[in-house]
Amino acid sequence: MGIVGLLIGYGVQKREWLVNGSCYGFAITFVFMVAGYAGNAYLISRIPFFAMLGLFGGLCGLVLGLMGFEIKAEADNPGR
Repeated sequence: MGIVGLLIGYGVQKREWLVNGSCYGFAITFVFMVAGYAGNAYLISRIPFFAMLGLFGGLCGLVLGLMGFEIKAEADNPGR
């Protein structure tokens, strides 16, 4: 997740890292939780909890997108 999050931020222009990074982080976390669920309770009862974890993943993706964007900005303008 980390390398792809950095690449997302590195490959975008201006503030696109905000949406792209957070959507990527939420999607990858939520889908991982749903796909890996093997509990006895119905999956639909676990969706709110998985969504909360997805929000945390979205926050992590947002930070990684920002980091990638800043790395690109520093590479384009050294010593800003």
